[in-house]
Amino acid sequence: MGEKDGSGGRAPPIHVVVPTVDIRIDDTWFTLGMRGSGSKDLVAEDVFVPAHRAMPTVPLFMGTFEGSAGPLYRLPVMGGLASMLAGTVVGMAGAGLAQFIEATKARRDVYMGNAKAAKAGLQMRVAEAGGELASARMLVERNCDILDAAMTANEAPLELGERVQIRWNAAYAVELCRRATERIFAAAGAHAIYDDHPLQRLHRDINTATHHAIADFDGVAEIKGRMELGLDEGLGLV
Repeated sequence: MGEKDGSGGRAPPIHVVVPTVDIRIDDTWFTLGMRGSGSKDLVAEDVFVPAHRAMPTVPLFMGTFEGSAGPLYRLPVMGGLASMLAGTVVGMAGAGLAQFIEATKARRDVYMGNAKAAKAGLQMRVAEAGGELASARMLVERNCDILDAAMTANEAPLELGERVQIRWNAAYAVELCRRATERIFAAAGAHAIYDDHPLQRLHRDINTATHHAIADFDGVAEIKGRMELGLDEGLGLV
């Protein structure tokens, strides 16, 4: 949250801590996917927040806030959040590919009766989706290595190049998972569109996850490109 400063401009954002009794849940989470996450809106009206419960957002997210004593709290929030989301998406996409492979082994062409698994097109989809997911997993694991090393060093903030790389690894991993899932869902047959089919749920969940701002592929790709081209000034909170 933020407020206007004395000149009428926007003051730096802050994070606040308030008792749960002062918060109202607005049940807005009616979505295409990830319905079980319950990411509803929180509403606070006319709530007084004392100064000791307010923290500046930028140093808090960079791990440099004076109250961030432990190594975990000195990690960059944006990179950590992006990596957690990416890891979840990699897991979902892996489950989707496994389900597709098992179902395809038993499927027959509805008109000709031939085994679906014998079709070169399906074999290629499985191979390419598997390669995309393997690459996505390696990107997430690389992020884990960087963040683990940062916790051991316990020196915040991480260098800008590392923070950008973490964001890019996570965003690209999520995008690879989306592509892989789209690839297999397109060949999963008519049964895959039914509500009780696990692949359609995973397809919805993964596409919903890609809409999270922390994994916005276009936005993070711009940040990565600007960094590589020496245009890193004014990148904002990374």
